[in-house]
Amino acid sequence: MADNERNINKILTDIAFTQREYEQPHHPYDLELKRYGQLREGKDDVIDTMVESFINNRSSHLSSDPLRCKQYLFVVCLTIATRNAIEGGVNAEEAYNLSDHYISAADICRTIDDIALLYREALHKIVMLVRESQRNSIYSPYVLKALDYIHLHLHSAITIGAISQHLGLTPNYLSALFSKETSTPIATYVRAKKIYAAQNLLKYSEYAPTDIGNYLAFSSHSHFISVFKKATGMTPKEYRDHYFRRNK
Repeated sequence: MADNERNINKILTDIAFTQREYEQPHHPYDLELKRYGQLREGKDDVIDTMVESFINNRSSHLSSDPLRCKQYLFVVCLTIATRNAIEGGVNAEEAYNLSDHYISAADICRTIDDIALLYREALHKIVMLVRESQRNSIYSPYVLKALDYIHLHLHSAITIGAISQHLGLTPNYLSALFSKETSTPIATYVRAKKIYAAQNLLKYSEYAPTDIGNYLAFSSHSHFISVFKKATGMTPKEYRDHYFRRNK
């Protein structure tokens, strides 16, 4: 995180210098505060305005290459949005992981339109996380700890027994409590999170579907294919062929 923070600070410094050099004004500060404040509250009706502002931004001259300029601007905007997400209640580690993920994805974009689409996707994900954190605020400490455990162990074969042992509860009690508060059985929640992680890896990484299934601790590749297709309507290979952001 230290290297990432240094890179971000360098970009922010370059922006400040360039603004003074070219005498290019930013959007009014109070307007920016309002927009990010709405994002921090989990309101998605501000996303269209933020994306339009991102696309039409002419004040940030960070590179002579228009594509590279938008990539730098993407990093800055996403960094601010990420910090607001944390203030809105999103787990800091999850927010920073999300930021790293989308910055890496922006680095391989080859058109400004692709970056704009990615920015919209990132903002929607941030709003979803903020809303989820707001819902989580009504969960009991045990369920919150169970959610954290699942998030940190997606690469393992997660069982109710392992989670309950970690929390010092009986499996039956944890299972009933989790289902009552989230309206979702633990096994269903775990499966959904693993599939979501698989979707991102298939979109943005070059790992083979077999390796992704192994990494997410599916019992076999055929099991991974079966579960993934049931959730998405596609096999992992079909999903990769359709959505993979190639470096062209």
